[in-house]
Amino acid sequence: MARLRCAIPGLLLIPLLLIAGCASTAPNLFTRSEGASAQHALQSRQFETPDEERILTVCAVLLQDMGFQIDEAASALGVLSASKLRDANRLTPGERFGVSVVQLGLLVGVYTAPLALFLMDANKEKPVKIEVGITTRKTSRDGGYVSISVAFKENDVHITDPAVYQAFFDQLSKALFVEARES
Repeated sequence: MARLRCAIPGLLLIPLLLIAGCASTAPNLFTRSEGASAQHALQSRQFETPDEERILTVCAVLLQDMGFQIDEAASALGVLSASKLRDANRLTPGERFGVSVVQLGLLVGVYTAPLALFLMDANKEKPVKIEVGITTRKTSRDGGYVSISVAFKENDVHITDPAVYQAFFDQLSKALFVEARES
């Protein structure tokens, strides 16, 4: 019985130690990373218009013109998502020339069979999924400005190329007949 009395406090201590071991150790959970501000500036713009629904409609039309399929749209929430699949094996003219030279070499018999197998494998369809998410919100008290944020992903990896975002916002500005400004 005496052994049992000594073992009970020890048994109670084990679950407490297990729970304490599961505590979060992320002290900077709500602080922005160094590149977050630059990424936000890249992905967002403000438009001087009170019509948030019109902006989402123009975004949907613009994305469809770019070959995207609208997956979700909720104008009351200011949310739009779209995606498309494209062939990753589209070759540039220089790449086509290189493939032609290799194919000519294969016809002449200069190249070996492993290279031919590699080229046949390289010509297989490899689709790439491109996704875009757009959110809008009114940013001024009188509702005169709408902020829009857009994020592009390729195979679940965020696209960080500034040219992609700049081209999108340039086309959106032309379609809205409103100049975009950085938020």
